[in-house]
Amino acid sequence: MNKKIFIFIPSFESGGVERNAVIVANSLMEKGYDVSVVYCRKINAQFTKLNKDIKKVKLNRLPYLPFIHERIVDAISGVLFGFFVLQKIVDNKSVMISFQSNVVAIVLAKLLRVKVIVRLSNHYSNVEFEKSKLRKISEYLKKILYKRADVVIANSQELADDYSRVLECPVQVVYNPIDIDGVKHKAKKPIFDEIFIKKNKPVIIGIGRLCVQKNFGFLIRSFAKSIQKVDAYLVIIGEGSERQKLEKLIKSLNLEGSVILMGHKDNVFPYLKRSDIFVLSSLYEGMPNALIEAVALKIPSISTNIKTGPKEILLNGEGGRLVEVNNIDDLRKAIVFRLLEQEVAQKAAENSFSQLDRFSMDGMILRYKNIIEGFK
Repeated sequence: MNKKIFIFIPSFESGGVERNAVIVANSLMEKGYDVSVVYCRKINAQFTKLNKDIKKVKLNRLPYLPFIHERIVDAISGVLFGFFVLQKIVDNKSVMISFQSNVVAIVLAKLLRVKVIVRLSNHYSNVEFEKSKLRKISEYLKKILYKRADVVIANSQELADDYSRVLECPVQVVYNPIDIDGVKHKAKKPIFDEIFIKKNKPVIIGIGRLCVQKNFGFLIRSFAKSIQKVDAYLVIIGEGSERQKLEKLIKSLNLEGSVILMGHKDNVFPYLKRSDIFVLSSLYEGMPNALIEAVALKIPSISTNIKTGPKEILLNGEGGRLVEVNNIDDLRKAIVFRLLEQEVAQKAAENSFSQLDRFSMDGMILRYKNIIEGFK
């Protein structure tokens, strides 16, 4: 009898973590495992992409709590209700894979006496940028509790190296699995947005949640400087809590006709494919999916040279330009150069594409399978 796999993700929203969870869940189901997804709250954008045969285990959720972020409510609900629901369906060979709220997952797994794999997806330097006591508490709890996990994995080599020292336990590298063929196929879908149809100016694109981490204000300010040299559009795809702040910034810089906040798109790839440059402006990451997907489509890319992720994807600058975080002039120069020197930009994109097999879905799913089968 194949092992039961429980994908633990209390807040099933629409970001990169959820896309990874869907790929892993569907792929393990195809490998013959009995897969369940455990959640408290969902947004259908990614949730509906789960294989219909995957069991969906919805936990009860506490009511709305004033001044408390929804994800915190989901995590608390996972602790309070997870044990009572899961104890009825787990067995002694079950394995929990946590994509979110890892501390909760470790506690639940120990109570349930099942194996648990936890993923590290962002560098601990995030506490320098996010004014959140919760993040600081989370990093503190990691040092105490992650040693109790059966396996800790990280989505980049540098992330694994740094956390293995901090946590004082082994951390394995399992890159985010990317369905490269799927990305190429989805990129062929038609789109009808005027700036992509007429294409009378180059298009620079950013993709991600409108949040502090993605640092789109920095991108917009740098773009404002770059169009003094080369006219272009900036398209940002994503939704989030920073929208109003970004809209005010766009207005203050008189960029209403040049910067477009397109909101959430279920399929970002046709927009990415038709863009001239992809820019990752983040303050921190683990291994950014959007940058890997840009490489998969051979889009010339620029990224902030943050602690982990982009250096590995862009081959330390040989596969795309790396710029200093929040250095507006550095990013401005990179954008202008990429727009004016398209042959050089395309050659760099080809370099990074040539080593994309590192992130192949089949290879990464095999890594998960080997870890799971390694449990007695």
